[in-house]
Amino acid sequence: MSRQGLAGRAIRYSGLPWLIHRVWARRRASIVLYHDPDPETFEAHLRFLSRHYNFVSLDAVVDALYAEDWSSLPDRPLVVTLDDGHARNRRLVAIAEAYGLRPTIFLCTQIVGTQRGFWFYAMPLDEVEA
Repeated sequence: MSRQGLAGRAIRYSGLPWLIHRVWARRRASIVLYHDPDPETFEAHLRFLSRHYNFVSLDAVVDALYAEDWSSLPDRPLVVTLDDGHARNRRLVAIAEAYGLRPTIFLCTQIVGTQRGFWFYAMPLDEVEA
């Protein structure tokens, strides 16, 4: 095994990542972003995340930031967001409720009630010039 591999394992098993996670990141919020997850993947992710984080709303984090008071938030707060407001997101409602999750959904309001679709469905990404 290389020296880097040994160093990585030593750090991993030293407890340092756990210590950082428990102490330094204790009063910081994490945000996980989804676009259009399938229900099985979403449920598997929430099952894992719920063992390591506490789900909170984006509103609760914003309130804590403005008040400069994190006391109302649990340790290791996690916000879950869904981008673009896909209609299929409604398949996730029962899963979110089962985990006590109140996700923030960002909607693309300029396409509601039109025949337009999401830009990334209009042209394959590999055809878009950089």
